[in-house]
Amino acid sequence: MKLLHLAQRGVSTGQLLTLAIKYPGYVANFLRRRLRLGSAYRSSKVTSVDTVLFELTYRCNLKCPSCWFYGTNGLVRNGTTPLEELNTAEVKQVLLKLKDAYPLVNFTGGEPFLRKDFLEIVRYCRKIGLPVSVNTNGVLINDFGIEDVLDAGFVSINISLDGVGDVHDKSRGVKCFDKVAENIILLTKSRKGKLPILKIGLTVNNFNFSHIPEVCDFANQVGVDVFQVQHQWFLGDKDVQEHNSRFSTIFGQDCPLLSGYVSDAHGHIDTEELIRQIDIIKAGTTPMRVEVFPDLGADEIRRYYSDEYYPKIRCGNPWHSITIMPDGNVAPCLGFVVGNLKDHDLMTILNGNKFVDFRERLLKAGHWRGCIRCCGYYSYPII
Repeated sequence: MKLLHLAQRGVSTGQLLTLAIKYPGYVANFLRRRLRLGSAYRSSKVTSVDTVLFELTYRCNLKCPSCWFYGTNGLVRNGTTPLEELNTAEVKQVLLKLKDAYPLVNFTGGEPFLRKDFLEIVRYCRKIGLPVSVNTNGVLINDFGIEDVLDAGFVSINISLDGVGDVHDKSRGVKCFDKVAENIILLTKSRKGKLPILKIGLTVNNFNFSHIPEVCDFANQVGVDVFQVQHQWFLGDKDVQEHNSRFSTIFGQDCPLLSGYVSDAHGHIDTEELIRQIDIIKAGTTPMRVEVFPDLGADEIRRYYSDEYYPKIRCGNPWHSITIMPDGNVAPCLGFVVGNLKDHDLMTILNGNKFVDFRERLLKAGHWRGCIRCCGYYSYPII
């Protein structure tokens, strides 16, 4: 058994030991849950969670065409506005309620660095013993000062880079490659010690599917720890309709977030070329870890980018992870709200009737149509 899921994602032995020393509660909790993994799904109640995806804000400084919120079919175009955000004191109150569960808190958005109090929040996590990672587009990092970012207490900094030069800029809807590349280089040159882990992530799209090794080479040259290619999460109109019809029958509501993932961009992706590109980076030898998520075989990739994709694995994500939305609402996934951490403690929400019922019905169903390319679906599959 791997010691940590982080060890499977590019963490060196030295980084792993540093993590265990700095965050013993997280490591102990993770190991306890891994040892009980086989029996975890026998109950619809949980004792903790491994990961908290904390969406601090839905505001963003980029305009990625594939974004579920601001993209070509994003919710903003349909009149949705960003949720009201917790203030600094409220965020700290919520984090304090997570403390005894010892999860990894993964800050995301929107763009977390748009919050002026972001590093204050990260430092607070370190103070109360919560390990922290961040998903960022990398543009604003140096606005806070590279040294201050590196010293704030991140376990990992995950920067999106969807291409080199114009390929990245087209993927992000804003000319920003030079700034992002500069900030990545500053991070790698200024880091002292084993942490934070520095990771570049590329999400496959119709602009970059034939340019993946270029980004891998850049990542290796600048000295990051991990380069990850992630297959795009997209749905068709029929997927959303089928999902919401079934979801409404079961729960009396649909999933309004799903419509933001509707895209036909996959029709412009040459899957044979994509397979070739992935084979190239997998065959390379570099000091950094190279990974593809989900790691699919050639036939699976062909099906994944078709309109007929329907995998058979069952989703275990709601037993291991939650999402906290900008207003403090908690969801297992897909914006299905089961409580708010301003009003209740964590365990009351995790084992409340609404969340327990959700797990029970998901265990029977395996997954719903809108789940089929979700990253959480592949993070905790029930085999």
